[in-house]
Amino acid sequence: MSALTTYKEAVSELINAVNALDQAHSMLKDIGWDQYISTQNWGRHMSLLDAVAIADKLLFDAQNASCPDCAKPLAESEDCLSGCCPDLVGHVNG
Repeated sequence: MSALTTYKEAVSELINAVNALDQAHSMLKDIGWDQYISTQNWGRHMSLLDAVAIADKLLFDAQNASCPDCAKPLAESEDCLSGCCPDLVGHVNG
């Protein structure tokens, strides 16, 4: 499987995860139980709504990630996703 295919599948899974968390929060909110679903993590209290926001931010970052070497969107570059950025390879070989 190519790196680009793997990346696209991973983003799709993140979309599903965000949607599932959001749906679970909405359903629990409908019955007034959303406030009881929480955890202590990294020294702070986190609610289910916090988890939705964190997952949504991770999804945004994954969808908008760019190559650290050429700044090209990773979603458009098989080479950059595979660790073979043409700009970096050209610079090293040039």
